Amino acid sequence: MLLPRFSLLQLLSITTVSAVFCYVIAMATRGHQWAMAISIATSSVLCAFVVYAMLFAVAWMLTLLGSSFAAKKVAASPFATAAPPPQLITPPEDPE
Repeated sequence: MLLPRFSLLQLLSITTVSAVFCYVIAMATRGHQWAMAISIATSSVLCAFVVYAMLFAVAWMLTLLGSSFAAKKVAASPFATAAPPPQLITPPEDPE
């Protein structure tokens, strides 16, 4: 499917939240202290998330670069060996 499914209620909710946020920003530009506080708090949270995302991207890239230079490990069980395990009870011999 090319287009994601959004309901009309979701779109109206997003539009309403955006309109309220724009109203708060407009009140902040007019000098209202409460609107400035909300705008600064919201911007701080958004900036923190952007910084966290950028740090995650840098750490991820460093991990990808480090794994390309590391020796390739062969997947194996740490409990398996080439020889069979030692037998505690010897099997009976078949008399022939």
